[in-house]
This record gives sequence, structure tokens and C-alpha cells, in this order.
Amino acid sequence: MPLWTKSNLTILEETDCLIIRIDRQRGSLELTIGVVLILFAFFGAYEWKSLFWLFSGLLGTWGLLSRSLRGNTTELTVTEKCLSARGDLGSTFNSVIRLETAELDSLTHQSGDENSESGLYAKHGWKSTCLIPQISEAQSNEITTAIFRRFPCIGKPDTNPGSLLFGKQSGITTLDI
Repeated sequence: MPLWTKSNLTILEETDCLIIRIDRQRGSLELTIGVVLILFAFFGAYEWKSLFWLFSGLLGTWGLLSRSLRGNTTELTVTEKCLSARGDLGSTFNSVIRLETAELDSLTHQSGDENSESGLYAKHGWKSTCLIPQISEAQSNEITTAIFRRFPCIGKPDTNPGSLLFGKQSGITTLDI
């Protein structure tokens, strides 16, 4: 078992579709740190009679359980007409996403922030939907290359210039004037 989460990418070409599968092997050090922090929160709730620590422990337990219930596999099936992702999509309750290729503007890797995980995203309209979370930029590029090679009519690579601060995708900036 590795110390940190490790992702293995498999790309299968079928006659009418492309199947992309990510198998994650969760890290033992990540799990250990999570459990220690949860135990500390419950100890703090008991020792200091604090609701804050109790809620922190409950929230940490919920996060750990939901992560284990999501599973370790994400599968993206790409056809000429749709992209369908299922499995671990980085959300507790959402385990299936389906996008019509006619709606798709581009496919790109986005770095995570406080509201989202890093991974492969589909941009459609003003929205971005995470198709495969927790993968590297190199894995995202390998996936998009395979998709565009097999289905050249689907979307296009994102040509949005990177952020000057972080070197990643920049969004629309408004001044609220």
C-alpha cells in the first residue's frame, strides 16, 4: 500500500466507444493522518466539553466514510454522442454524470481549489463539470489526446491562457464597477 493515493490509468478502445478507467489505490499515510485528526477532535470534545470539536470529529468521520463509500474507480465512456462518467466523481451523492457532446465546448485539466478537486473537466456553456477527479495534468492530457484522436468531432482542447499567478486555467475576471 503506497503512502499517498496512486492513480492508474487504463484506456480501452472498443468498436463504438472509448472507455477510460482510473483505479485509485488509497494511501496508508493519508488514512492514518485522517484517523488521528478525527480522534483528536473527539478527544477535544470530551476533554474541553466543546461542541466545535464534536462537530469537527463528526464532520471528519463523515468525510472519511463518504470517501470510502464512493469507491476507488472512475470510468469515463466516450461515444460520438455523449460522455458518461460513473464511480468516484469526487462527490458524496453524485455517482453518474452524462453530457451530450453537442453541449461540450472543451475538455481541460483544472487545478483544484477550495470548492472543487483537480482533474479532467468538461466545459459546457458557463459551467465546468468534473468528469474524472484526482488525476494529474499529464493523465488529463493523455485522456484528452486519446479522445480527440478517436473522436475528432468532440469539443476541442481548451485554449484559454493560463493564470499569471498559478500557471493554470484562468477564469473570467469582473471588476463589479
